[in-house]
Amino acid sequence: MPLPVIQKTPSFLNSPLKHMGRNTHGIILAIFGFFIFSCGDVIVKVISADYHLFQIVFWAQIPALITLLCLGFLNGNPDYIYRSDTWRLHLMRGIVLGSQVFFSFYAFSNISLAQAYTFVFCAPLFASLISFFALKEDLSKFAILALLTGFTGVLIALRPGFQGLELGMISAIFAGFLFALGYVMGRRLQTHSTLTLGFYPGMCAFLMSGICVFFFDLRFLPNNLIDCGLICLLGLTSVAGILSLSKAYSLASVPAVSSFHYSQLLWGSLFGFFIFHEITDMFTYIGAIFIIVSGIVMIWQEALSSKT
Repeated sequence: MPLPVIQKTPSFLNSPLKHMGRNTHGIILAIFGFFIFSCGDVIVKVISADYHLFQIVFWAQIPALITLLCLGFLNGNPDYIYRSDTWRLHLMRGIVLGSQVFFSFYAFSNISLAQAYTFVFCAPLFASLISFFALKEDLSKFAILALLTGFTGVLIALRPGFQGLELGMISAIFAGFLFALGYVMGRRLQTHSTLTLGFYPGMCAFLMSGICVFFFDLRFLPNNLIDCGLICLLGLTSVAGILSLSKAYSLASVPAVSSFHYSQLLWGSLFGFFIFHEITDMFTYIGAIFIIVSGIVMIWQEALSSKT
């Protein structure tokens, strides 16, 4: 569910299809990337019935990190993945986005996929607020109206006072906030490699979850080969999604690619209905519409302001 923080892609990815326009190619990669991320979320929901959250995060990072390091070797210079003059900022961003993994996995495990995506979609709204308060960036009247629209959608989806407030909903909202915080921090790392931007959050999530697995004395190995395969596939989906979106942002405009982030609500609804027999209520979809409209407005507003 990523916002645009990646610009520089590994050299072995820089070969777009010649028969296809750059913008079209980028959009197709964006749709594929967000679809892949949704597939990973389905895996989280499936295996969460048998494994603790800390175990899932820990095991999933192992194939992801191995894949990133292998891609670094294929690119001819593996050291650049982790060596950086701004390693402190990378580390801080890694802790933020590594923590975000815990909250998003918890949300996908405990509420419907459509509900989880609805609240995670608050990330662009949080990014605008963080930029306003932390970076002193101006908010236009149009942007303020979009923010109010988005948070109205959150209230509609939450319906406080009319239904029990689930911890999974709060977790999804907090995941969106951490994601937005990581995005704002990543603005200063625009020229860094995709592999570097993916390595630090994965390593931080691996270390934090590993400490929790040890501290809570959780079972170290998966129960069977099927579960082991699913966990490996979960890690690989994250890498495939990151690389696909990285290339998409290098080919198409940021607003065009980011707008397709909301396609995950479609995938979440379809997967939720056909795989988990989830029926999402009307208020969640109404709230999602408010949040999606405001998010798209904020994405395009940011793109326009960056050109001026």
